[in-house]
Amino acid sequence: MYLNRIIPTLSLAKVDELGQRVREIAAMKSDLEAYNRQLRETIHEMGVKLDYLETNKQAIEELERKLKHTNQDELSEQLIELSKRLSEFKLGELK
Repeated sequence: MYLNRIIPTLSLAKVDELGQRVREIAAMKSDLEAYNRQLRETIHEMGVKLDYLETNKQAIEELERKLKHTNQDELSEQLIELSKRLSEFKLGELK
């Protein structure tokens, strides 16, 4: 008999207040999840750019090696210097 009775210990106003707080926290969680998705997309895009720039750097370095071994004239030296500057510039953009 005594177990069938429910005795409220919180007022309805307090229940409403706590419910509102739960909704606010849920909204904040949703905002954080959306921001996390954006960050993950940005990180992925930057990773793709990094891979692209590293591949270009390797290709430029390979061309530099070939030029050093095949031609030692002034034009090849200028081309090597230009490719070094381009490589440094591209990597500087990434940072």
